[in-house]
Amino acid sequence: MSDSPKKENYQLQIIISSGKDNISKAILGFAFALSAASVNTSVVIFFTMEGACWTDSEMGHDKPVEGFESIETYWNLLAELGADFEGCTSCVENYCNDINRVCTPRHNMILAGLSSAAIRSFNTQTIVF
Repeated sequence: MSDSPKKENYQLQIIISSGKDNISKAILGFAFALSAASVNTSVVIFFTMEGACWTDSEMGHDKPVEGFESIETYWNLLAELGADFEGCTSCVENYCNDINRVCTPRHNMILAGLSSAAIRSFNTQTIVF
């Protein structure tokens, strides 16, 4: 996990609460974020509830949705475009686990409270997947 400072003025906040049981919705959130970031929109992706599983570096390597990339691919492309990634502190602890209940958080993800996403939503376009 990174402890680098976050940007203060995002143009778009994507909240991903969908996990392995609704992977199509999670992938749509990643694809939507990538589309925005690719046209120079400042994006932050916030992972909460079951969506926190995607903060585990061991998750999201397969391509389960026809016509879409893997979550790993989306994550890497978003990172290259300067998107930021935040994981809800308690959700990462509860949902970021592989089958063996071990979590290896991605290096470019920071932990943040749900209040960060909530407060940011007053001034930032926010979409939940």
